[in-house]
Amino acid sequence: MSRFTPTPSYTLFLNMLVQERSDRGVSTEELAQRLELTPAQVQSYETGQRQLDFVQTRHWCIALGVPFLDFMLRLDAAITAQLPDDQQGGAK
Repeated sequence: MSRFTPTPSYTLFLNMLVQERSDRGVSTEELAQRLELTPAQVQSYETGQRQLDFVQTRHWCIALGVPFLDFMLRLDAAITAQLPDDQQGGAK
């Protein structure tokens, strides 16, 4: 199994997800309880040591009370605004 290396877009995604948690005053421990994970697992996802998939991201949004589609639209806009075209990963 190869080690996951976060891309700039993925790092932006993580930063936004952590910011959502922080903005809502939810601790790592509280989020871990909501997601039925350990605090260490939450931290490993938030730091990019482990990769969140699409379905897991939806669960995180639900646990934080963040509308999933709103989060994804904001993420897409942030990636589009902050990263060069060759790092966006989208089809042309």
